[in-house]
Amino acid sequence: MAKATTSTNNIPLVMKAAQQSNFGEIRQVLTLSDDVIVPQKLSSHQILVRVHAASINHIDLKLLKGNLWPITRFSFPHIPGIDVAGV
Repeated sequence: MAKATTSTNNIPLVMKAAQQSNFGEIRQVLTLSDDVIVPQKLSSHQILVRVHAASINHIDLKLLKGNLWPITRFSFPHIPGIDVAGV
């Protein structure tokens, strides 16, 4: 039997994503994965976007390096990114 690739509501089960493993230099802490689990249950203040393009801006760079650690509240692995385009 074939492995399911989408949920019952046609949301993919996995996605491609850049994942941050720790704070530091980008090449040391950022990896590209093809099998990141797509969140299926969202809270009332969250949305799920099918991203078509993404960029890294100066805030993302500071977050990756840990320069804004007092104001960040995420655990690793973390999917960075503030600027995206999608539906």
